[in-house]
Amino acid sequence: MADVLQNLTLQLENAVNQFLSDSQETVEVFWEEIPSLSEVLFHLETILKQGLKKPFFGNADLWVFLENLSSCMPGTESLVKRIEGLAKTGDGRSRLFFRMALNNNAELGDYLESLFWNTKLMQKHYNDFAIVADP
Repeated sequence: MADVLQNLTLQLENAVNQFLSDSQETVEVFWEEIPSLSEVLFHLETILKQGLKKPFFGNADLWVFLENLSSCMPGTESLVKRIEGLAKTGDGRSRLFFRMALNNNAELGDYLESLFWNTKLMQKHYNDFAIVADP
């Protein structure tokens, strides 16, 4: 497990460093124009999906976890509703969530931290071996 965590975090760190290098100028909108941003978001999504509990039918869906943001951070209800109106699949909603959090001058870290802080929510959606469940 430690090797997996180390490998995933190293890949994410390398992708972030490449993104920072690629975006030396001020970038106001984060979509797909910067290939290194796509790589950062891919690795972030991989880390957040690792250890998600699978439902009885279907696959684990990161959005089912992320959509709880409004119960963890007041004032985010409109963001969650907007994402649900714009994207149709769980993967699409998760990816849109990351981009909208970056584009709204919001701290993506604050959103994720508020979700991770909710221990009942974490226990409901993540297995104990999940990277994000490890304190």
